[in-house]
Amino acid sequence: MKKIYFLCTGNSCRSQMADGLAKVILDPKE
Repeated sequence: MKKIYFLCTGNSCRSQMADGLAKVILDPKE
């Protein structure tokens, strides 16, 4: 299993948005 980490120090919301976007784009079910 590969892991991707998003770390945004300037805005805490960006990390959560990047995580959600990556889950949608990289979802293997589609």
